[in-house]
Amino acid sequence: MKKDKFGPELVVEVHRPDIDLEGYLIIDNRNLGPGKGGIRMSEFVDREEVARLARAMTLKTALAELPFGGAKSGIVWSRDRHDQDDKERLLRGFVEEIAPYLGSHYVAAPDINTGETEMDWLVEVTDDPSATTGKSASNGGIENKSIATGFGVAVAAETVIESRGETVEGMTVAIDGYGTVGRQAYVELEDKGAKIVATSDSQSGIYSEDGFDQDKLDELKDSRDHQLSEYPDTKEITHDELRLLDVDILVLSSISDVITEDNYQDVKARIIVQGANLPIVPGLEEKLHEKGIFVVPDIVANAGGVIASWLEHEKPDTTEEEMLSVIREKIRKTTSAVIETCEAEGVHPRSAAVEVAHSRIEQ
Repeated sequence: MKKDKFGPELVVEVHRPDIDLEGYLIIDNRNLGPGKGGIRMSEFVDREEVARLARAMTLKTALAELPFGGAKSGIVWSRDRHDQDDKERLLRGFVEEIAPYLGSHYVAAPDINTGETEMDWLVEVTDDPSATTGKSASNGGIENKSIATGFGVAVAAETVIESRGETVEGMTVAIDGYGTVGRQAYVELEDKGAKIVATSDSQSGIYSEDGFDQDKLDELKDSRDHQLSEYPDTKEITHDELRLLDVDILVLSSISDVITEDNYQDVKARIIVQGANLPIVPGLEEKLHEKGIFVVPDIVANAGGVIASWLEHEKPDTTEEEMLSVIREKIRKTTSAVIETCEAEGVHPRSAAVEVAHSRIEQ
């Protein structure tokens, strides 16, 4: 785990043998406010991953000009333990152990395999609604906030395209990961006239030159007995084939580290927008930039979720319309600042984004 002048400030490892609990809380930096970051539950959770994600949150909140620092937490949750009672026991046990830091030093949120239900459990344990965001509306959450991140991803893509004197209309798009983020990015980009020609779920990918009917995609995605590959008259493709399609825009909204040393040379998209956290192996964004591909970093593109979290924390009665307006304004501003820094200093987008974030944290 790397350490520098920005952090991490606090590393908490949680072990509870009585319930077979292993988890981590890392508060990376609090220069701008309490650390902000979600709680994920996954078999891939380890200290290194949580540290990388906490640093990403430090940069993301600074870029969005929010009064938060960066943090992250994770609970190891293997596939053979996907039982709701076991999940609740682990989540509540983890919250009990990190309770001294919640609210004052760390404001939690949902992440992979956690949502409103889990955040409501956290509120029950702490008796403090301000200790987390992403709660149900009855606990002070914002209605329909799940669309925030995907909406912001589409705004970032549109901002890059407009900076080139082009429009989204008619552009081809591949969406790697038709989940909460990818689904909303689909809605927003299609609404602007783009054609989504490929998408994927955890099982497989599908391609159609003529695009899709989103209602049919949703029906398959939301069914326990079906998957996207059953969509009629489409070509089934692998996840890697989807990421290497010759499209205008590639939205990466599935998991971390999907663009690697093994495949980056074959990426053909003109613009990559990172809807997921850390979907490109460190060091490769510069190489993609050298290939002429503009990569919008995760710390810029997927900040819609943390912007919505800030609104929930400060103004729980925020409407959906107000939320989307603030997200659009902030992500357009951040994306434009990154583009300007790239052009002025001749650097790739992540370097530009990190430079802008560091200057705000240090100030």
